[in-house]
This record gives sequence, structure tokens and C-alpha cells, in this order.
Amino acid sequence: ARHQLASQYGIKHVLDQYNAEDYEGTTHYLAGEWRHQFSKRWDIGAHGRELIIDQGENHQNSYGLSLGFRPVKNFWTSLGYNFEGFVDNDFAAANYTAQGVYLKLRFKADQDSLQTLRQAFNW
Repeated sequence: ARHQLASQYGIKHVLDQYNAEDYEGTTHYLAGEWRHQFSKRWDIGAHGRELIIDQGENHQNSYGLSLGFRPVKNFWTSLGYNFEGFVDNDFAAANYTAQGVYLKLRFKADQDSLQTLRQAFNW
């Protein structure tokens, strides 16, 4: 599997009150990412995200490219750039949606990898 395709969908419905006025709104989050592994340790990706706010029909986008590297088993890092971006506290935190450069670090932790780490440090 040299190609990987991922998608996400999220929805948020808010009911709030300010100065005795009721406010209601729904926000949709759509995201997609494609990655291509071009060697055992390196991959490249393209991603796009859209935040759609029903109230006022407001749209915000984030899209960019990234280069990933896996130096050791169960660890992956990528350096990316979003050409356009947005910030939303509920949907953006784990998905690097702001405009500009970002760095992702991921570590897979399961019973096998934690046991190996424990043995490496003699715990």
C-alpha cells in the first residue's frame, strides 16, 4: 500500500444565549488527505479541509503539502505547509489547519513498543 487516502467529517451544533437572545448554529468540518510513500522511510502528502458554518453561510479552507519521514519503527514525523488556513478550537487542534509551517510528531505506543522501550532503559 504505497498510497493512503483518509477522510474526516465532524459536526457541531451550538445553542447559546446572550442578553436574553437565543442563538443557534451548526458547523460542519470536512477533511481529506492523500499520502504517497515513495521509499521505505519517506512519503509526501496533500491535504484539504473545509469548515462550513451554516449561520451566515461562512466557509473557511485549509490546504497544503507535507513531507513525512520515518526514522525508526513506530515513529513518524512530517513537515508541512498550509497555503491557506483557519483556526477553530473544536476542529483544528489536532489537524494543523492554521496557515503556515507545521511539524507533526507521531509515536505508536502499544504493548510491544512499550515493552521494548522499557527493556532499553532497564525499567
